[in-house]
Amino acid sequence: MEMKLDCPLQSVPDKTVLEILTGRRREDHIFHKRLVGHAYLPVGSDIYEIKLMMLPRHTYFMRQSRDSIYRYTVFAKRFLENGETKMTNPVGFGQLSAGLKNYVEIYFPLFGRLVYLNLVPKN
Repeated sequence: MEMKLDCPLQSVPDKTVLEILTGRRREDHIFHKRLVGHAYLPVGSDIYEIKLMMLPRHTYFMRQSRDSIYRYTVFAKRFLENGETKMTNPVGFGQLSAGLKNYVEIYFPLFGRLVYLNLVPKN
């Protein structure tokens, strides 16, 4: 009998894998970190695909805002129109953290809580 492990971190070499964490922030450090999901950045794309563990069947999409290189918007839907990727239904907002290096702070109004996207790849 052959045992096969299906680990998303090892089976996606064409995507950058990033961790999404929650925890308590004090100045420039996050305490009591908990992994709450992953973000995937396909090679050649500028759209992050976000999978949260508490909503495993849903994929969210995050893109840099047009007006600022420091801000991001998280969308619930993505579709193609005339060969161009369009996104609708914003569900969250993010920005590069001023105090935490290598993190994007993402706020989901529905949850009323910040999550932190670690920009250091895990693969």
